[in-house]
Amino acid sequence: MKTILISTIILFVFVFSSCKGPQGEPGPQGATGATGAQGPAGQTGSPGKVTFYATEWIKSDGKFWIEGYDAATLTSSMSLLDGAISKLTQADLNGGIILVYDTYEEDKSIINALPYDFVFGDNHVWFSYGASRLNNQNAINLYATFTKNVDPKKFFTETMGKDSWYRVIIIPALAGARLKNLDFKDYNAVKEHLGLKD
Repeated sequence: MKTILISTIILFVFVFSSCKGPQGEPGPQGATGATGAQGPAGQTGSPGKVTFYATEWIKSDGKFWIEGYDAATLTSSMSLLDGAISKLTQADLNGGIILVYDTYEEDKSIINALPYDFVFGDNHVWFSYGASRLNNQNAINLYATFTKNVDPKKFFTETMGKDSWYRVIIIPALAGARLKNLDFKDYNAVKEHLGLKD
C-alpha cells in the first residue's frame, strides 16, 4: 500500500512538473519603493586651470588719441598691437572672450572695463573697442566717440590726463565657458580669479 501511495505521489509530481503552458502577460508595475539614504559627499574636484592670454598694462600717450580724432564722425581711434594680442586666433574672434580695461591713474586706483560712457559737462564720450586680424596683424582697436565736437588736445590732456594705460585679456571659447559666473566688469575679480599680477 505504501509503495502504491509513494508511486502515485511521484507520478503526480512528475506530471505537474513536466507540464509547460504559454508565457503569461507581465503583471502590473509595483509601487516605487522609498528613497534610500543619501550617500556621503564626494571630494571637491580641482577647479582646473583656465587658459588665457594677457598683456601687461600698456602705457599710451594722449597724442595717439589726439592724432586719431576725426571731427566728421566725432570719433577718435587708436590701436594696441603685439604682446598677447599677437596670439589672437580667428576662433577667439568668433567665440572667445576679449576683455579690455583702461585707467587714467598711474596708481591704477580706478580701472574701467570697456565699453563705458564718460560724462563731462554737456558732452560725453563712449569708450569702446573691437578686435581685428588683417594681413596676419592682430590689433585691438580703441574708439572714443563723442556726442558733440570736442577739442581732442584739450580733452585728452586736461580732462582725461596725458597718459592712459590699457590691459587686454583674451580667453579662448572653451575656457570662457568655465567663467560664466565671473563679473567681467570687475577687473579686480577677474585679476584674482585668473591669478594676474599688476
